[in-house]
Amino acid sequence: KITSTNVLLVSSINDGLLNVSDSHIHLVKQNSEWKLLRTFELKVGDFLSDEFGNEIEIYNISLLNGKLLTIYDLGVEDNDLYIANGVLTHNK
Repeated sequence: KITSTNVLLVSSINDGLLNVSDSHIHLVKQNSEWKLLRTFELKVGDFLSDEFGNEIEIYNISLLNGKLLTIYDLGVEDNDLYIANGVLTHNK
């Protein structure tokens, strides 16, 4: 099941690799530990994972305030993780 929502508060990670709401959850390596964090908790220097388990360093996080974007919630049965633009991300 796919649902969409229009949001005004959106963050762009690594110059548009991911454009996500501030409440979106990501699998992130922060301080040498993998954890689930919301976008607003991410920091430059944290790492995301690609579809092959390679680390992707976060080098840029910028707010796209005032720009109305449509974001999608994918209903992924039996698994809350999926690949978006080659990045492993969470669906809750």
